[in-house]
Amino acid sequence: MTQQENNDVKMNIIFIIFSNLSCPGPVIAEDKILQVMPSVVLALHLLCERRAESSPWKPYLDIMPDTYTTPLYFTPDELKLLKGSPAQSRLHSPYCWR
Repeated sequence: MTQQENNDVKMNIIFIIFSNLSCPGPVIAEDKILQVMPSVVLALHLLCERRAESSPWKPYLDIMPDTYTTPLYFTPDELKLLKGSPAQSRLHSPYCWR
């Protein structure tokens, strides 16, 4: 399976799961950039679900942490601490966040 086919499958799964939501479906359907960024699409849907009082996901999302740490935003000194770990090699991969 090519990378594009893989992205298409991910997007189709996301659209099926969230097809009954009004937010942000119309934007995603029209935006070619979002259509190849399934992680961003998922994040947008989670934000909408968290804000919707009637969402069955709201209680769960409300107890999730408001902040988290990711190597994507580490300082150079923090990145040095990853030296020799699998995380360090993944940081340099263009596909590590997919």
